[in-house]
Amino acid sequence: MDSILSNTKLTKDKLVNSVVIASIKPNGSFRTYGSGIVVLWKDSIFIITCIHVIEEMRGKKIHAILLPCKGVHPQKSNSIAELNNPNFHKLDNESGSFDIVAYKLEMNIQEIKQYGLTWFDLSNYKPTKLNGLNVKSCGFSSDYLRENYIQGSLDKLLPDKNDEQVMDVKVEALSLTSISRPLKEMSFCIPKTGVPIGKGMSGGPIVDETQNSLVGMIIASISGGVVPNQKVVGTVFVSTDRIIEVIK
Repeated sequence: MDSILSNTKLTKDKLVNSVVIASIKPNGSFRTYGSGIVVLWKDSIFIITCIHVIEEMRGKKIHAILLPCKGVHPQKSNSIAELNNPNFHKLDNESGSFDIVAYKLEMNIQEIKQYGLTWFDLSNYKPTKLNGLNVKSCGFSSDYLRENYIQGSLDKLLPDKNDEQVMDVKVEALSLTSISRPLKEMSFCIPKTGVPIGKGMSGGPIVDETQNSLVGMIIASISGGVVPNQKVVGTVFVSTDRIIEVIK
C-alpha cells in the first residue's frame, strides 16, 4: 500500500484511533456501515470492528476509510484499505460470539505514521479494573457523518465522542436484533449526558482518556432495565482482553 503525507496534523489531545468501515464502488460512491479501531500488536497493524457490521456487508467488498475527511470520502484513494482474510475469536460458535473481527493490514509502523494515523499499542496491555471507570465512546455514526458533510473538504473528520461511565452489570443475556448470535461476556457503560450512541458507532473504541488506553470495542446501544429498578440508556462493549485473544 502506498504511503501518504497527511495535510492536517492531529494534536495529541485529538488522537482518534478510529476509522470508518464502508463499501466503496469502482465509481467512487460508497456506503458507510460502522466504525473500526486501529491497533498495534507486536509489529503488526490491525483494523478491528464488529462481526455484525461486516455481516451487513455480505457480498460487498469491505473497506476501511483510514483518513475520513468532512466529505467522508478521503481525498486520495490510497487512504482506503480493502479488508480481507478476517480473524475471529477461537471460542466463537453458533451458540455465542464476542462479535469481534480483526483484519491485518499490510502496512508497517512508518507507513502508518506517514498517514497521520494513530493506534492503540496492545503489545504491553495490562487488564485494569473497569467498574466505575470514566471513558469515552468514539466512532462515526451515520447521523454524525451526515451533519458534518462538507463536499470536497480536506479537513480531517474526528470521530464523535460521548462521555460515559462503566458499570459492573452482566448483559450477556441480551438479545440484540442486529446480532445473529447471543453475545458473550459483554460490559456496559452509561452516557453522562443521557444521549445514546448512534447507528454506525459499532466497532468504535471505548477509551480511558486519562491513559489513552483501549478499554474495549462498542457493540451496540441499548435501553431498558439493565440496571435493577432503573430504566437506562447505555453502551454495550466487549473488553480489550478479548480483542487481544483474536489478534495474538
